[in-house]
Amino acid sequence: MKPIRTIIVDDEPLARENLMLRLRDLAECEVVAECGGGRAALQAIEEHQPDVLFLDIQMPDLDGFEVVDRIPADQMPIIVFVTAYDQYALEAFKVHALDYLLKPFSANRFETAWSHAHEQVLRLRQDQSHPHPYAGRMVVKTNGRISFLKVDDIDWIEANGDYAKVHCDQRSCLVRRTLNDLATCLSDKGFLRISRSVIVNLDRVCELAPLKKGEYQVELRSGAHLKLTRSYHSQLEILLGDPL
Repeated sequence: MKPIRTIIVDDEPLARENLMLRLRDLAECEVVAECGGGRAALQAIEEHQPDVLFLDIQMPDLDGFEVVDRIPADQMPIIVFVTAYDQYALEAFKVHALDYLLKPFSANRFETAWSHAHEQVLRLRQDQSHPHPYAGRMVVKTNGRISFLKVDDIDWIEANGDYAKVHCDQRSCLVRRTLNDLATCLSDKGFLRISRSVIVNLDRVCELAPLKKGEYQVELRSGAHLKLTRSYHSQLEILLGDPL
């Protein structure tokens, strides 16, 4: 099988070495980069497109949550947080991390985390190689009734707790899927994440107007006004071929 490309991010050299010793014994794993901080991690993710990211939380430049927040949706790897602090566990799972390794962890605990990551990578690869024939539709349940919404008809989507609120023409509905999940699924269908809580159908965008602090107002053909935050510039610039 194709190797599972993995990046280790931790500001402590001994912690990186501990993970490296465990990962290099796994035949299916290829460690493509080690990083001592969040900014280096973002560069490595963009360069290597990893499948799995072992990510420390407390780091001197960007913390682990800031790193996750700045990863473009179409580059988002499977996240396994590795930290000495247990108080971040709830926040870790709010950003949909696959696992949370508390230092010092045992060999069995590490094997469990890797097994989960391995299974998730295989599942994602299988989904990509065998697309569902109704991939252009989204299942929407409203008042007990089920309808099928064409993805191309969606204007924008916003986070709503464990749900996502889908806006289409002048109506909206809730979908029982997270925004992170939808951002990943829709990234190859013309959708782009413009903030932590919003993804937008680029075909529905008619204008960008500059705001303060490097942000932009995004105007849709429907008349809706959204905000493109500074940390989500890079992916749009790549698509446009020009800096904002």
